[in-house]
Amino acid sequence: MNVDELVGKAAAEHPQRIAFRLLDGSTVSWAQVDQQVDAFADALRQRGIGPGERVAIVLPNSVAFAVAFWGTLRAGAVVVPMNPAYTPRERNHILTDSGAALLVSPEGLESVDSATSPSAVPDGTAVICYTSGTTGVPKGALLTHANFLTNLESFALLPALRVNADDVLLGLLPFFHIFGLNVILNAAARHGASVLIMDHFSPAGSLSDLATHGVTVAYGAPPVFAAWCAVPVESVPPLPALRAAVSGADSLPAPLWHAFAQRFGVEIQESYGLTETAPGLTSNAAAPRPKAGTVGLPLSGVEVRLTGPDGSDVAAGQIGEIQARGANVFAGYHGLADATAEAIDAEGWFRTGDLGQWDDDGYLVIKGRLKDLVIVSGFNVYPREVESVLIEHPAIADVAVVGLPDARTGERVRAVVVTQPGQTLSEAEVVAYCRERLARYKMPREVVFLPALPRKATGKVARDALRTSP
Repeated sequence: MNVDELVGKAAAEHPQRIAFRLLDGSTVSWAQVDQQVDAFADALRQRGIGPGERVAIVLPNSVAFAVAFWGTLRAGAVVVPMNPAYTPRERNHILTDSGAALLVSPEGLESVDSATSPSAVPDGTAVICYTSGTTGVPKGALLTHANFLTNLESFALLPALRVNADDVLLGLLPFFHIFGLNVILNAAARHGASVLIMDHFSPAGSLSDLATHGVTVAYGAPPVFAAWCAVPVESVPPLPALRAAVSGADSLPAPLWHAFAQRFGVEIQESYGLTETAPGLTSNAAAPRPKAGTVGLPLSGVEVRLTGPDGSDVAAGQIGEIQARGANVFAGYHGLADATAEAIDAEGWFRTGDLGQWDDDGYLVIKGRLKDLVIVSGFNVYPREVESVLIEHPAIADVAVVGLPDARTGERVRAVVVTQPGQTLSEAEVVAYCRERLARYKMPREVVFLPALPRKATGKVARDALRTSP
């Protein structure tokens, strides 16, 4: 089965059900979407786009994005989703690296002349999804139809997150990102549900939209939930339809989890995954109960283990690199055999590059990226541990910790702090707070105050920028 067949199935079973709701009140049914997908696929064929060809899509969240995505797959071609905020340099790299033959943008369809002869893609490839590129030039993850469909089935087995045809899903997370693409867009097609499309965000306005359109499942990154919690109580409308909330893309601070549950009466189901795993690996919805500060248990059909530097499993309670295996794991990096071999071993285990720890209840706790580990005088400092201490300070609204080179200790800890509105803090006060709660080598040697943390479109903190900022 191909992913685009989900649309045909939704149209056959629920032709008049609303597929997309727009903020202006207009709607599009699944039957209409299916017709538009057919028309787009025909348009591609007329331009000579066939199986294995690559079509890049650079569109905001919209019905047009969904139609172009599913239409490309229906034509047998491969989708290359791109962030509309990319610079021309970033866009050109992805177009060239993927070997895209066509670009779909707000201006229409444009033929692309690739500077290099494109490498072939494996049979069954649906999408080449480029990683964020924090460790260098972005790599194209080859994701198959089977990867997407397998992960959809894993999420469908979770009672707390099982989507049904009566659900209205919040379509705020970018569709070009794997979370928005599969967990929201494809899931809606899989279950014949509806998506409320948002292509911009304002905290109070979006809550009003959730109420007006009866959103039942809200998907977001931590900054979205933090922004909603910061809306004055008198400006928050009742949300009787909201039954579930899902957080991903970055770690959700425990205080924010509790604040959201208290304010809105819904416990956020924090989940964990990567572009390369289409995306889900674990979820609190897979556990007996959601637990703040964790990402729950592995999804059905997914194996997860924690390994040390030598590749062997770490002892209980120890921190190790998260490795995953399952039918949702990608086929490799496009045109990069060495990088693929480094990422996926002969037994199918994928090295995520993330650090984790099993807690006493067997829930997975994310400890940060392996590359973000700070080594001070030979001792490991995990940024998430320091951040979890600092975020408990009543005057701190947001925080990120990074390591900087240091001639004496090898590396030193820098804390970048965002204070609560109307609050002030000094570097000495932050250090004093940490002194009572952290070992000396874990304490920040410097504290930088910013009005907001730099973030990517997906909500992840742009840590590289924090290492270079004064």
